[in-house]
Amino acid sequence: MLPVKSELIAIKIESHHHPLIICACYRPPNRNHLEMENLCNDIYQIMNKNKNSNIWIGGDFNLPDIDWETNSMTSNRYPVVINEFFLNLMNN
Repeated sequence: MLPVKSELIAIKIESHHHPLIICACYRPPNRNHLEMENLCNDIYQIMNKNKNSNIWIGGDFNLPDIDWETNSMTSNRYPVVINEFFLNLMNN
């Protein structure tokens, strides 16, 4: 599909309706915010190039500070910016 700077692989499945893109991602469990920024930017790039597609995103993001039921931060094991990058992506 597109060149990426993060640990991400994506496939596009064509259908009669809207194509489906499935992304499998990994963010190492470190405190480097640039890896999360690159991952989010790669996902944004896929989203922007495939506006009519449904996109499923899964993987291991190593984000224990996020409460996935409320999409909010509940602790501060990692810098806030790492969590904010991903929460902003999901809200978009």
